[in-house]
Amino acid sequence: MHYPIKGAASHCGKLCQLEHDIFAAVLGENVEVERLEHITARQRRCVYSIRLRWSVDNKSLEP
Repeated sequence: MHYPIKGAASHCGKLCQLEHDIFAAVLGENVEVERLEHITARQRRCVYSIRLRWSVDNKSLEP
């Protein structure tokens, strides 16, 4: 497994939050970023689910 920030994240939980925030900022508001596993919760790594948000207004996925 290759997780380049594992060592640092194990000692600094803020790093995981920053990683999540960067994914959300880069991917934009039409994308939902959810953390499924969290290294600071004694899991192997941080794992994210990344999904497009559903638009109720036009009943389709946002571009």
